[in-house]
Amino acid sequence: MSYFILEMNVICVEGLEELNQISSPNLSVYVMVLLKGASLKDQNANTNMVEGGQNPSWNYTVKFVIDTSKQIQALKSQLMFTIISKNN
Repeated sequence: MSYFILEMNVICVEGLEELNQISSPNLSVYVMVLLKGASLKDQNANTNMVEGGQNPSWNYTVKFVIDTSKQIQALKSQLMFTIISKNN
């Protein structure tokens, strides 16, 4: 089997809406990156958690292994970014 590495950087998010004025300063935020359909199984990675605000930044490198023998399946792959917040 032949593989290649998909590498990307999750840099930042700009302009997040505040949930409410009381809890927003205490929120920690991270990004979950999910790749579906480009390999034998789904792959995911999480950035580190950072203090909240409307413009959090991570500069986090994510790497996924892509199976080139599944090229047709890879055309139907999905790459999803989910922003997750946690109240401290």
